[in-house]
Amino acid sequence: MVTLQCLSLFLLLLECHSANPRPVYLPDINDHTFSDLTEYKVHHYAINITVNMDVQQATKSTPRISGTVVVNYRRLKRKISAFRLDTISLKIKGVYLLNNEGGVIRRLKSRFDTEDKILGQALSIKMANTPEQGRILIKFSSWLNGLGIYYHNSRRTGHYMYLLAQPISARAWFPCQDTNRAKATVSLNITVDKPFTAVAAGQHLVTEDGNTTRSFHYYVTIPISPYLIGIVVGNLDFVDITSEIRVWYQTDSKTKRESEAKELGYIARALFPDVKHLLGSYVWGRYDMVIIPMFIGGMEIPNINYIKTDLSGYLETFTVAHEMIHSWIGNLITARYSSDLWINEGLTMYVCTEEIVAQKMLSYHNYTLEEFYNLAIAYTKISVESNISMLNPNLTNIDPREYLLSYVPYFKAMFFIKDLELKVGGRNKMNEFIRLLLSKYAYRNVGTVDFIETFTETFPSVSVPWKEWMHNPENTGKLEDKVFEKLSSIEFGDVGSGIV
Repeated sequence: MVTLQCLSLFLLLLECHSANPRPVYLPDINDHTFSDLTEYKVHHYAINITVNMDVQQATKSTPRISGTVVVNYRRLKRKISAFRLDTISLKIKGVYLLNNEGGVIRRLKSRFDTEDKILGQALSIKMANTPEQGRILIKFSSWLNGLGIYYHNSRRTGHYMYLLAQPISARAWFPCQDTNRAKATVSLNITVDKPFTAVAAGQHLVTEDGNTTRSFHYYVTIPISPYLIGIVVGNLDFVDITSEIRVWYQTDSKTKRESEAKELGYIARALFPDVKHLLGSYVWGRYDMVIIPMFIGGMEIPNINYIKTDLSGYLETFTVAHEMIHSWIGNLITARYSSDLWINEGLTMYVCTEEIVAQKMLSYHNYTLEEFYNLAIAYTKISVESNISMLNPNLTNIDPREYLLSYVPYFKAMFFIKDLELKVGGRNKMNEFIRLLLSKYAYRNVGTVDFIETFTETFPSVSVPWKEWMHNPENTGKLEDKVFEKLSSIEFGDVGSGIV
């Protein structure tokens, strides 16, 4: 079991009256990973898998996913005896050192270390007499359902499978450095039986047709965290909304989804220009979505956002807006640790309330920002009863999924950012700060300490009760009420015309 270092999460603002006070912060170094990123760095994963859609209940002998991953690595320290990757319930069939042409040099010794109930097991690979920079091939298979891999087959939902790895479930379907900080480029080759289609993260390169199978090739050219690698397999068709927006949908579910796909596509078409104007250039190429039955809401997989079917009212537009904004906040810049997820989610929630986006997001369903904030307050207060009610909690020996699935990194963080807006003098200044974060940390990770230091440097005269927001559970609900009182003194008014 990995020893996850306790942090004292917070933060003591210097008790001084200098013009530019510097926060003192003891950062969370809890990665929820067996991988030591100071020893080995992975630059690229080349994943080649077959997805078995015939098996209703996968087992070790009849896995759902089987294949290989080629790991491009670089050793950062000398005399490191083992290269450790994260896994959960994977079957490893062999690990091999490759030459520059992709040929096998020799088989490498490997073993599983002691299992941890949250983290799974480390795959420990002996790296004696290997080059400082090279490639290894790992043969593996996975049969889990409900942790990273989700399979459904019924008349009501249709026949499909999707991968959902946030925050630390990528290790459930392939061995990797499963932590936000381990960004890498990814190539995906997904083979499925006809007539199934596979859509995935990245740009679609080519589809190869066989007699009974099809192989779909995708490439993510921008380094991403493993939790952002997503795949959906099903009886899929699509509608093109513009030259850069496509919406995929199930064709074999009980309710035909084509009209729903068009509706979501029109929402995306209306929001896309305003979000780009607000946050800057969109670096991912296409912006596509896939509608998934029996899903939790939305997920910001690069190039292929997941969206739940049958969303009602403003939730439909809100979900599209939220996942779209993650293309910048979450994907381009990414929370450093699981306990920093409030940065991904809170900033995204805040941008959803930006006047331009909110006009289209809420008024389309005859909804107002005041009603939205009231709902957010109610959700935030629910989190008071949670074990995790701080923005930047100590997640030592705690499954980070508990934090992600709470309302804290979403609604509490949104009110925190809104409070910062009121302190700095308005929405325009806060938007400028968000663009500064995007510029400063583009293609990298940003942690709570980075956020605080950047904010303090940008607004040196603004006093913020960082510790109260971040690490005082007793204040959950109270601080949000104070922000709402300030907002209530401002006229909410109507939010404008709907989407066209």
